Formats: sequence, C-alpha cells, structure tokens
Amino acid sequence: MKNINDGGPVFPCTWVNDSDVNATAPNGEVVPPGGKVYLNGTSLRDYFAAKALQGILANGGILDGGRSEDIDTQTAFQYADRMLAVRERTR
Repeated sequence: MKNINDGGPVFPCTWVNDSDVNATAPNGEVVPPGGKVYLNGTSLRDYFAAKALQGILANGGILDGGRSEDIDTQTAFQYADRMLAVRERTR
C-alpha cells in the first residue's frame, strides 16, 4: 500500500478533565480528575480535501447532471495530495 503524506495534524489541542470525577475525553479515553489528553485533530490532507470538495460541490460537482459523489471525493483528495506536494516543494 502507498504511504500517503497526510501533512500532519491540523488544530491539535489538549483536553483537560477539570471535574472532580473521571471523565471521558472526546477520543473515548477515560481521564482522571486534572488529567490531560492530547488530541491531534484532523489531518492537513483531510482538511485540504474538505475545502476542495466544498468548492467542487458549490460548482455543481465534476459530472453535471449524473452525480457521482465518488468521483467528486476522489478528485478532492487528488487536489489535497497536489496541495501537499506543492507545499513540500516550496518550503
């Protein structure tokens, strides 16, 4: 399988249990009072693909009329992969 560059995490954050009892973090981990959990957020590749898909769909999709969500989604990820490749070359 091809190793896909996902660009790393976007919008990472730390979740803190500020209650007096164990609590479940957004990732499903049970955290004791005062405990912290690091959350990666989404990948840059998924973020780019979501933005590309939003533009594709706002313009009627790739195939006008006979909708093909698979083609729209594949194209969005192709755009994301290209954006990540250009990003690496221009650093």
